[in-house]
Amino acid sequence: MTGGNRGGGSDNRGGDNGNMGNDRNDNRGGDNGNMGNDRNDNRGGDNGNMGNDRNGNRGGDNGNMGNDRNGNRGGDNGNMGNDRNNGGRDRGRMGDDNRRGDRGNGRGYNDHNRFDYGNHHYRDEFKYNYAHHNWSRPLPPPHRAYRPRPLVWYRPTIPYGWRPYYGAPVIDRILGIVFGTLFDASLDYLYYSGYDIDGYADGVIYLRDVPMLNLTWPDVMLCYNDGGALANAQFVYSTSYYDMARYNRVYRTLCRVYGSPVVYTSNSASWYGGDQTGYVTLTIADDGGRYYTTMSIGY
Repeated sequence: MTGGNRGGGSDNRGGDNGNMGNDRNDNRGGDNGNMGNDRNDNRGGDNGNMGNDRNGNRGGDNGNMGNDRNGNRGGDNGNMGNDRNNGGRDRGRMGDDNRRGDRGNGRGYNDHNRFDYGNHHYRDEFKYNYAHHNWSRPLPPPHRAYRPRPLVWYRPTIPYGWRPYYGAPVIDRILGIVFGTLFDASLDYLYYSGYDIDGYADGVIYLRDVPMLNLTWPDVMLCYNDGGALANAQFVYSTSYYDMARYNRVYRTLCRVYGSPVVYTSNSASWYGGDQTGYVTLTIADDGGRYYTTMSIGY
């Protein structure tokens, strides 16, 4: 049936299966309609729009599966991060303006998928620092067993005869932060954007439970060089046993987007972004009897 409007709002036109959410202001559904609660000119993609979006979110071939705002257009695989503000095109960018996705209203998050700092260990300090745009005093993350440490990062060596993958997107930012952004500005952005900042010290910002590539990464470390500029980001997932499931899933996704790896070994692989702008290195390694899958992204 060609559906009408089953939710409240004005001028809502349903897609092939109608509009199944509560929409407002000129929401037009895609092939499978619009299955979230949308506002302001949300047009679904081939699979509709499955998140709670606002302001002109147009889905790509797989739609946009995060909760986005402000003109996020998905690429062929949607956005590989959960994006904000005109996110990835082509095949999506590696977290261009990353916003939390399918975690819904998970532990510690409010209805808008922003982290609730009400009971955070640095609640008052973060509030003060953000108000004054001054994050100079280190606030290390609390001790936790098996907390990962940042790995040494470097650009992969390009072998003779290698050719870049046609159509691969450039990698020039992560979580909406352009590589080269200064430390204090990054913290301002992350706090304002509702990320769970666990702490920061010694040129590293520690985040918890960040979505990327349709997976949640329990530990993320943003690493800054001696000049205080963002140089590398490391997404880490650990297990007490040898488990290649996450590694293999991320590997397949990166191959679809960036082509064959530039460098490949039994436990690591590296890719370059379009025009050799930015790189991704995926590794799995044993450290003290625990296994760490790490996706390292740099510029």
